[in-house]
Amino acid sequence: SIVVRADGPIHEMNQLKSHRFAFTDPTSLVGYYYPIHWMLDSGIDPDRYFSKTIFTHSHDGSLKAVLDGLVDGAAVNNRVFEEQARRDVALGRGLRVIHRSPAMAGGPVVVPVSIDPSVRRELQKALLGMNEFPEGKQALALLQISRFKAPPPGLYESSIRIVSQVEKHLERPR
Repeated sequence: SIVVRADGPIHEMNQLKSHRFAFTDPTSLVGYYYPIHWMLDSGIDPDRYFSKTIFTHSHDGSLKAVLDGLVDGAAVNNRVFEEQARRDVALGRGLRVIHRSPAMAGGPVVVPVSIDPSVRRELQKALLGMNEFPEGKQALALLQISRFKAPPPGLYESSIRIVSQVEKHLERPR
């Protein structure tokens, strides 16, 4: 999501031009890559669009930066915003979503390619079955997920395209 102050004048993405903006983290799909991708697809030069950009290094930090007036808008994970707004009514009332990214696959669990295949299989088995045990359910609840699932083929293709497009843009001479 792209969020702004609810009491401010910004209601659309194009109104953020020449304003201060917070990205979550330079490795975040929804907190960095997606907004840059959106701008590139919209014919906007992300290098010149905002008057100032910062990285807050957390979705919560980006929400706070907007609320505190440090920036005029921020990119945050939809789920994080909704959870924070549910827990903190003032935050929910203080911010307005002006753009919602399409649904994207959540972060995968990854292991090094060099890991022993039998260890990889055992780890996958443990993760995929942890929702069947009380301790596993408790751990999953802390992560706010119900279970792990093996990804279907192609699940991350759109994410890969977004990252590739932005990486190409970032590599070009400025």
